[in-house]
Amino acid sequence: MLELIKSELTRLFGPEFAQLAGTVYWTVIAPLFAQPTLAPLFIASSVLVGGAYLLRKSEPGSKSFLSRCFAFLVPRHIYGHRSAILDYKFYVATQYLLHFVKIAQFAVGVAAVLGIAEGVRRLLELILGPSDGTGQPGLIASIVFTVVMALAFDAARFLSHWVFHKSPVLWEFHKVHHSAEVLTPFTAFRAHPVDQFVEFLFRAIAVSAVSGAFGYFYPEGVEELTILGYSGITFIFHLTVHLRHSHIPVGFGRLSTILISPFMHQLHHSTAPEHFDKNFGFIFSFWDRLAGTLYVPRPDERFEVGLPDEADRFQSLWDLYVRPFGAATRALFAPRGSAGTGLG
Repeated sequence: MLELIKSELTRLFGPEFAQLAGTVYWTVIAPLFAQPTLAPLFIASSVLVGGAYLLRKSEPGSKSFLSRCFAFLVPRHIYGHRSAILDYKFYVATQYLLHFVKIAQFAVGVAAVLGIAEGVRRLLELILGPSDGTGQPGLIASIVFTVVMALAFDAARFLSHWVFHKSPVLWEFHKVHHSAEVLTPFTAFRAHPVDQFVEFLFRAIAVSAVSGAFGYFYPEGVEELTILGYSGITFIFHLTVHLRHSHIPVGFGRLSTILISPFMHQLHHSTAPEHFDKNFGFIFSFWDRLAGTLYVPRPDERFEVGLPDEADRFQSLWDLYVRPFGAATRALFAPRGSAGTGLG
């Protein structure tokens, strides 16, 4: 089916556009309908890292390590918490009942992303002249493309996250994610459809711009380096992705100056004022360093998570899906300076 579409695009618009469309599809559109974070490999890798953390931190006890490991990784007071149960309901509702969100993303994404990518390519033609079409992508080009694509993707995630915290209107939608009173891997999916859509637009613009630029120099396309079908850099990130929203404070030590560790993202959910508006990054932490929002927690640092002053406002699916629209409308028409994120 995809080959048929590609051949038709080639016939109608030429090979350059067809190749560009393919790159954009696999890097922006296809992830909408996949759940890489739920792949068994990434679940297993997070369990192994969590088990290694327990082994390093705990003393031998009367119970077997397997029993202690299960009790540590899946504590009843967290996974049975009312907030966690709401996470499960929200996940099912969003993933299986609200497909219109993904359909809207797909429709807007195809139009906007291909337009931006083609626009960037044509802009380069105006500045540098027509592409001679002789660029032969090799290993070096693939490495550069993979790194630049990852940087563009992550910069867009950082910027959209920062905007959600700084815009009083968008913050009302992002509160849905921050309202979680405990963190579980399902909290990652506790994002309002408006939150998801706006973040998608940021990501789509960045990725399509990179695709357009590389499409100019390499009309036949550049292969992104992958591991088991996943982009190499994001594959490595996903090895600990389920620990980002968990109670397990896994840090990266000195690598925290480059990468956002699970512990650093957990701190982003903290209720402590000194932690407000910190660690917006998704994969890389140097964006936060540049923005002055980086906070590397001490190994023994502990904190509560959630929105304690508004906890009662987020107790049902109605509260998570519908209430933010009213709150955002009030924030939109509030006197200037009277509305804010409440997080720094």
